[in-house]
Amino acid sequence: MKTGKKSRARGGTDRAGFTLIEILLALVVLTVGLCGLLALFPVGIRSNKESTEDTMAALVAESVFQSVVRGMRESNGSSVTFKHDGLPSGTYTATLPAGLGGKLWYPTQGSVGTDPSGQVFLLGRAGDAITGSILDITDQSVPPPQVKDPSESYTQYSFDVEFTRVQTGGLFQVVVRVYRNYEPVALGVNQKHPRQVRMFGAHIATP
Repeated sequence: MKTGKKSRARGGTDRAGFTLIEILLALVVLTVGLCGLLALFPVGIRSNKESTEDTMAALVAESVFQSVVRGMRESNGSSVTFKHDGLPSGTYTATLPAGLGGKLWYPTQGSVGTDPSGQVFLLGRAGDAITGSILDITDQSVPPPQVKDPSESYTQYSFDVEFTRVQTGGLFQVVVRVYRNYEPVALGVNQKHPRQVRMFGAHIATP
């Protein structure tokens, strides 16, 4: 008996393709996923940059502090001489506070600072033979020495040192502050400088 329906070819199957709407939805999902993935790259780069800068600042603070420690061990009790890149002529003699609780901050009000503002000791200056010998970022052969790579991260850091007498017997609190791309800013009492990236301090006794 004929049913009026065409019989399906032997072995044949029904095949349905993707509709335009399904393709558009898939593209939207793929685009959203890629955008989220690409957004992670700037975050990762910034995180790595901040980690590198923090490591550099920590190394600078530790290096300056150890230089001060060596100077304190040879101090006469009234002053301390320490050596480090960024200091005038590579060395500096700081007068220690005499009275209990006395505090002195170097460089003093920009009178001997080596950065353009005169308020901090700037690392990696063109005239620093120490910088040139350690990092090879200055050309010492052509007077005056010139910075080979102004973008060198080391040259973006500066520091100052604070001495506070905590005991009459010669015990001092020494604090080293490290800045990145320092700029003069009017600060209130106990206000942190916005360019400060590291602070390192401890108590040190003179002989």
